[in-house]
Amino acid sequence: INADGLKLFENDKDVIYRPEAMTDSANLGEVDLVILFVKALFSKAALEENRHIIGEHTYVMTLQNGAGHEDILSEFVPKERIIIGTTEDNGAVLDFGYVRRGGKGKTNIGMIVPDSNGMLGKIKESFDSCGFDTHIYDNIQQLIWDKLFTNVSLSALTGVLQVPIGFIAADEYAWSMTVTLIKEALAVAKALGLEFDEQEIIERVRNTSISSPEGKTSIYADLKAGRRTEVNTISGAVVRAGEKTGVDQIADYMFRADMIYRMKLASDMGLPVLTLIARELEEKFDENSSFPVTATKNDPNAPLYRQNVGRIAKFIMDKLGYVPATGSVRLPAVSKSRYFSTSAVYEKKKKGSYDFKITDFVIHLQKTK
Repeated sequence: INADGLKLFENDKDVIYRPEAMTDSANLGEVDLVILFVKALFSKAALEENRHIIGEHTYVMTLQNGAGHEDILSEFVPKERIIIGTTEDNGAVLDFGYVRRGGKGKTNIGMIVPDSNGMLGKIKESFDSCGFDTHIYDNIQQLIWDKLFTNVSLSALTGVLQVPIGFIAADEYAWSMTVTLIKEALAVAKALGLEFDEQEIIERVRNTSISSPEGKTSIYADLKAGRRTEVNTISGAVVRAGEKTGVDQIADYMFRADMIYRMKLASDMGLPVLTLIARELEEKFDENSSFPVTATKNDPNAPLYRQNVGRIAKFIMDKLGYVPATGSVRLPAVSKSRYFSTSAVYEKKKKGSYDFKITDFVIHLQKTK
């Protein structure tokens, strides 16, 4: 880059810019603004290694995918100097020092506290002069979560299943799981004081799937290539926000390796699939949770919630290579369940996409070869 410039393909032509590139910021000194653009799993390391450029007046801004980045940024600067946002601009590296600008869209920025020094206006002026379409928002979290719903459903699920985006809307069980994930994220967003139209969000995600039949998400690509993913700032952001607000997520809970292992163990013993987890689900997701599976006068939807548990279990067991051997049968007394009365029995019929590995008494779910 220093020798030949940074070549950017945009508007059907190559344009060369000449920024100063460096691999070591030791001699850079303190700066006005640090923009964090590494993958989120490397955010803390990147900031730690370049801590010397962050002074008492330095702002740190992130436009990364996912949510909750301010938790890491707050370890390096006070909340008054944290800027968060989203961008619809995207690009692809074609070669060393050669990037294609893939699409132009809005770049949205905001702060988690009032902007007392007018920094957002200065950033907007600078960004706009470079050809960006920058917008300042008072409630930037609304926009971040609006984008998160697609990532937490389509991105995460296409990665786990290793399927293209179009598969999700086309497959009954994948779509059911996607809707469950969206509704969980919406429940957490509501607890954070954010309001969204549930049907509008679900329909938008569905249309995204339909309109990109062969599209691949970044989580899909990372898992396929054996790279670490950003799922911790996507699905993980919802889980952490849910823990802070007291909102429980049943799909995330059932996808824990130990829960899946107990479903497999029950099936291998010829027992209904929920035998070893039903009581735990009732205790975890009682009438005080956002997904109550216990029958209460306050929530007549509890039977529907229990049916959704069965659908999630069927989805999971299919990925292990198990299919229903019977219809719903009564759970045995050993389950100690009070509300789940029946569930299907599953048997191994095919090679699954996933299996288990146990090391040092820890259960790991891993993709089969």
